[in-house]
Formats: sequence, C-alpha cells, structure tokens
Amino acid sequence: MKYSNDELNKRIGEVCDDGCEKTIPYIGWFWRNFNFDSMPYTLGVVPADAEGLSENYVGFMQNNKWDYPYLKMNTEESLQLLFLIEAAVDSPCDETLGKVREFMQGLGRKKKYVSFTETHWYEVNDGKI
Repeated sequence: MKYSNDELNKRIGEVCDDGCEKTIPYIGWFWRNFNFDSMPYTLGVVPADAEGLSENYVGFMQNNKWDYPYLKMNTEESLQLLFLIEAAVDSPCDETLGKVREFMQGLGRKKKYVSFTETHWYEVNDGKI
C-alpha cells in the first residue's frame, strides 16, 4: 500500500465529494473512513429495482442504515481497486476517477454473490439481486 490507511482516507475525502457527484463511489451522505488494510474488501450494493436505477450501484458503504446488500471482493480484486484508488488520489481527473467507477460498477454486473448480512452470502444471477 502506497499510503497509510489514514492518509489514503484523508486523500479520498479531499477528492471524492466535488459538490455535485461522488467521484469515488460510496453509499451515504459523505465519505466515511474505510479500512483499506483489511482484505478482501466488502462493498455495498444499491439494488437497481429498489431505487429505480438502470443497474445496481456499487460503492463503499461504512454505514448501512438502509439494509442494502454487500458485495464481497476477492483479494486480487481488492488489490486492483486499491491500485486504482491510489492512482486516482495521486492525480484526480476524469480518466483516473473513471477507472475507479468503471471497475466498481463492473463488479456489480459480474459478481456472483452479495449478502444481506456480512456473515450470510446469497447467490445472485445476472447482476440482479
């Protein structure tokens, strides 16, 4: 990891809210610190059918007051996401931030499992919850 967990969260907080869009996908009102030291990562999924979206929305979710499901990444995916995020905070631009968004939303289309609790996993078909 290029940055300490605290430094990475600080840098993300500085770039992820631009006033009108979440440049690094997260679920909630503001960026909450994520433990990047603990792999594999678990992300949140806003179900498309629950919120009228065209597809599931995947993001960091440190406060799940909506009871949204979770998406469990493997270690390889977690390392890839970490690399993309570090590049994005080093040089926050449409290209680097777009790669983070594209990777995370792609997980929502291809992952086979989500969870309604962090301990019980449910299978998903075709990215639909």
